Amino acid sequence: GKDTIAEKLYGNLPVRVKAKILSFAEPMKDILADTFEVNKETIEVAKNEPYLHPIKMVQLREDVDYNRIHTDMRRVLQNFGQAVKKHFGQAVWADLLYSKLEENTVHIVSDWRYIIEYEALRDRPDVRIITLKVYNEDVDNSDTHSSEVELDEHTDTTYTINNSKDHRKYVDINLDEFIRETRISMPDFRHPDPLDYFKCAKVW
Repeated sequence: GKDTIAEKLYGNLPVRVKAKILSFAEPMKDILADTFEVNKETIEVAKNEPYLHPIKMVQLREDVDYNRIHTDMRRVLQNFGQAVKKHFGQAVWADLLYSKLEENTVHIVSDWRYIIEYEALRDRPDVRIITLKVYNEDVDNSDTHSSEVELDEHTDTTYTINNSKDHRKYVDINLDEFIRETRISMPDFRHPDPLDYFKCAKVW
């Protein structure tokens, strides 16, 4: 999936390139890990295998239908992320990620799900975004939550990689081509003026 491709891309970058993998959902997972008193690895496993790790709520009121509050970690993350946006603005998770960016660094963001996240970072003068769309024809995702489908029709993509089983052997070749074509390992990645280069972050 996206996390695997992010790790591969990180590993394929030249040694001289300073890079980090970041996630929009990292602060959510920190908060939920504290709330449920578990580590983030447990949150990750429960998110990726929601049907094997249901969350059983304690029913304290007889007038509440238990089925309405039976949930799983994927839904908790989705609903929590949206609830926070309602209180702090649609770009809150993008703004938090921006606060972690470092100069002269390629930041690989592995969980881009919303157009607002792209727009909030794109409009920053010190950021250049390169989008890499990863798709898998072998996976039938029936989840219709906005976090899973909003980008389906998004066409402003720099590069696309097919991570289906029959194409997986070409992923490293495609990533190397992506690195060459986007020049993310070059000193003039963000600005032609080398003085400006040292003021900016590299992000996608």
